Amino acid sequence: MIFRSLGKNLQVSALGFGGAALSGEEGGYGFGSISEEQAHDLLQYAYEKKINLFDTAPIYGFGNSEKRIGRALSGMSNIRKNIVLVSKLGATWNTDKIRILDNSPETVKRMLSESLTNLKTDYLDLYMIHWPDAKNPVEKTMESLLYAKDEGLIRNIGVCNFNQDQLERALNVGHVDVIQNPFSLLDIESKNELFTFIKERNIGFMSYATLAKGMLSGSFGKNKKFEISDVRSLKEKVFQELYYSIQPLLNTFFNLAKECSLTPAQLALAWVLSHEEVGVALCGAKSFEQIDGLIDKVNYSLPLEIKNTLDKLSLEFKRVRV
Repeated sequence: MIFRSLGKNLQVSALGFGGAALSGEEGGYGFGSISEEQAHDLLQYAYEKKINLFDTAPIYGFGNSEKRIGRALSGMSNIRKNIVLVSKLGATWNTDKIRILDNSPETVKRMLSESLTNLKTDYLDLYMIHWPDAKNPVEKTMESLLYAKDEGLIRNIGVCNFNQDQLERALNVGHVDVIQNPFSLLDIESKNELFTFIKERNIGFMSYATLAKGMLSGSFGKNKKFEISDVRSLKEKVFQELYYSIQPLLNTFFNLAKECSLTPAQLALAWVLSHEEVGVALCGAKSFEQIDGLIDKVNYSLPLEIKNTLDKLSLEFKRVRV
């Protein structure tokens, strides 16, 4: 494992554990079934393999991901100071499990308290606004987060899925330590719009959808079927149509991975980590083999010629998707 700086205060494994993979049968936002025992063993294995950042959110399994992480990690003695726990606020739900976006100060306080309980900890290393909320000004949400930081309940503040204008509004109230946005060969908006801005302000970047929700893993397939508890099942036809439209470009990518003696997932991860702005790349995993495959080449130094080829390919993906 290699470690990188994430913002001003955090040292993290370049590969972070994406907790949505642990949502299981509860649904919400997750990637299919996984048992309590499997989740526990997977988290312990990730930690033993030197992954030290564990990212989750209440909406992942309607609290199930947080609870599983809390139970698993609290059962491993003396590790709290060695890990970076990340959770989020705002994406909540009602009694019918209908998802709601609410970044109000009252919800910040409630959700933070619930996350601390679920994760069996008295502080979070990083607490993030999950999505911008048009109904609640980000300035008010930031004030609540700064208060929680003063109380010692959180140590760093982050935002997710923000554009530059939204990020600037948050910065007018207080420092944002980390931003988490999608970033992969199939989604380079953050690179185009944010990387220069955040580098100048010492804001860390955490990628999610690093493998484009599986399309860059090499195991997707144009007729891929998803479990009902897999969030991708809600847009299964959209995924299949997108996969079909970009298949020639994906084939180019898969062939390039073979030339490099890498799996497609390893090459996709290497390209993301080749950007110095990226502090950590989140990847969901549901097996030891998936973790091993990514860690095996996490310190792979992408040759400049290959990087340039992939940069051009990312632009082709963008054109096709638009």
